[in-house]
Amino acid sequence: MPKTWTEHISYGEVQIPLRVHLERRRSIRVAMGQDAVLLRIPAWLSLRSQQIEIQKAKEWALQTFDQKPALLARYDRRSYQDGDQITVRGRDWRISISERERRTGSGKVTMTGHLHLQLPLDLDPMQRDDMIRKLLSRSLAAYYKPEITSRIHELNRLHFQEEIKDIYLKYNRSNWGSCSTNRNINLSTRLLLVPDEVLDYVIIHELAHLKEMNHSKRFWAWVEQADPHWRDHTAWLEEQGSLCEF
Repeated sequence: MPKTWTEHISYGEVQIPLRVHLERRRSIRVAMGQDAVLLRIPAWLSLRSQQIEIQKAKEWALQTFDQKPALLARYDRRSYQDGDQITVRGRDWRISISERERRTGSGKVTMTGHLHLQLPLDLDPMQRDDMIRKLLSRSLAAYYKPEITSRIHELNRLHFQEEIKDIYLKYNRSNWGSCSTNRNINLSTRLLLVPDEVLDYVIIHELAHLKEMNHSKRFWAWVEQADPHWRDHTAWLEEQGSLCEF
């Protein structure tokens, strides 16, 4: 079975996780993952050889950050404390965090405009931050889903007039949205942190897939018709999207 552990790379004041995977493989692979630098090495390597590859991966990551400093934003993620505040779609939310003996975490939106999160005790800092982000995402998705659903149906009525089966708003870091062959529209909760016009572009992009399940010229013609400034919105996501994180 693969064995995994996490080390850290220091780049200035930012601590970047390096997740090491020992696997049944012949080659060595290092890559920038969504929330950590990933190193995959053969399980048969000696301990000394493993440490050499880990050091090489750290040096490669530091060189990559020097060449592409914008990548660092992916890993310079906020750590939340009780009483912190987050702004989502123009509204300020105060975060209330409590920790107690429990196996799982939970989150809810209160009538007073608080995001109340309950966490298990004894989480390490990385586990704690990851759980908080997921609970914030889940709670805010439930609160904003009616608003986002209404906007999807409005844009569909204006530009596409297609059948939509279901709409999902989930914490997804691998893409901004998708459209399934079952006619489901899936959006990342990270879109709650982008400007309205950029959110509209992603919605339009996915609705256009109800017309063309590809990225053909016909597909982009549908997008262009509904959002003539889609290139600007795509550029915004490429330049600023890594900062849109809970």
